[in-house]
Amino acid sequence: MPDDKDVKKVLELQPFIINLADQGEAHYLRMTVSIGIGETKEEKPDPLLTTRVRNAMLAVLTTKTSEEVLTEQGKAVLRKELLKAARAAVEEPSIEAIYITDFIVQM
Repeated sequence: MPDDKDVKKVLELQPFIINLADQGEAHYLRMTVSIGIGETKEEKPDPLLTTRVRNAMLAVLTTKTSEEVLTEQGKAVLRKELLKAARAAVEEPSIEAIYITDFIVQM
């Protein structure tokens, strides 16, 4: 589970539907992610925040294969990589946690 003691607000992002990086066969991932953010003065999130975070996450997701993301350990690694990418994409508000709320791989 994510360490979310500093989360003050949760924002659900639009679902991701991507081609995984599997060789030979097309496999797709449909995933919904929510981000836990820290203290913010803004009542509503800036659209630029969600756009930058989605863009950073998409860059991570498109490098993954179905084999990498289907295991429990693979999902934990993915969550950490998505958190790192999201944090690098925006400075304010601080991104404290990533929650994977929907996860389907089409084989």
